[in-house]
Amino acid sequence: MRKTRLIPCAAVVAAILSGCSLIGTHTESKPACDGFDLAHNGESLGSGTRLRRELENAATRPGPVLFIDITHAAGWSDDRTRMVEVSAGTKGAELNSVAHTTESCWKGLPPVPDDDETAVNYFLFVKDEPGVNSRPVQAVQQSSGDIGRIYFHNNEPLTAESVLIAGGKALVAQP
Repeated sequence: MRKTRLIPCAAVVAAILSGCSLIGTHTESKPACDGFDLAHNGESLGSGTRLRRELENAATRPGPVLFIDITHAAGWSDDRTRMVEVSAGTKGAELNSVAHTTESCWKGLPPVPDDDETAVNYFLFVKDEPGVNSRPVQAVQQSSGDIGRIYFHNNEPLTAESVLIAGGKALVAQP
């Protein structure tokens, strides 16, 4: 009679112990990166081509210009808070810090170019959300050799009120 009680107890103990041996060994796989894709993100604010054209126009005119005047001339909406530069070699954590975003991952971050390649940069437009960090809205690719390139002051983001001054073929952001 005593042996029949021990067999079920031994089975229960074995099941518990085998389950305990798995504690700490199970790893959950991380979900695939579904973050913001710099290269393929749509044009919710406006045409990237028209924005580049207006940047080129502003770079060839003397005198200061407000950033909002450039975006309005390109037909863009105002549904953004600021624009940050994403230059070749930018890391995700660095971009999150500058853009004040909470994206865990970014797709299409521009690599550091080889000697014979032209660097690729992006202009990333973000919008502040109440109670949370910013969210990315749209990115526009800009090649470093393009007319209308923007030189940022100390990597500070541009806002609608940012003043840009033509400097050769580029625009220089003022402090």
